[in-house]
Parts: sequence; structure tokens; C-alpha cells
Amino acid sequence: MSDLLKLENIRLRNGDIKAFPISSNMKKVNMLGMGWGEIIIAIDNISASRLITRENDLLGVLYLVSRDEWENESKNLVRGDDIENKKQATV
Repeated sequence: MSDLLKLENIRLRNGDIKAFPISSNMKKVNMLGMGWGEIIIAIDNISASRLITRENDLLGVLYLVSRDEWENESKNLVRGDDIENKKQATV
């Protein structure tokens, strides 16, 4: 199962998913050698504490997508409620 499907299933169960926008939370960027770099992103203290003190308690993945792709998808996005309402209206 893809990561995005797993996230959707967690969301549907009202699971604990936190997002920290890079545009407002990025504190430092370094370009390293061999095609790699590193960034420092600010997160809330509770999440930081969980990362430090509990082994295997949190999983995190950084997904990056171009602003154009995100905005294009946002324009075309149809909310799940709207889809369900359309299905019911056609029945």
C-alpha cells in the first residue's frame, strides 16, 4: 500500500497526523556534496519530545511537490463530501 493511501486511511479514522509547512517552518538549509543536502524544520515541542524520548513512536516522511503542482491540484480538488452528495443525487 502506498504511503499516501496509508495517510488517507489514518485521516479517515481521525488519526494523529501533523503537518509543518516548510515555507514557514524551515530554519536552515545546507547543500552538501554528492548531490545531497539537509534542512532544519521547526516542529512543535510535543512532537520533538516524542522523537527524542520514545523509540519507534513516530514515523515521518518529507514529501516535496512543486508549488505549481500543488496549486493546480488544489484548484481541481473536489471534497469527499461533495463526491458523496453527487453520488446520492444521481441515485
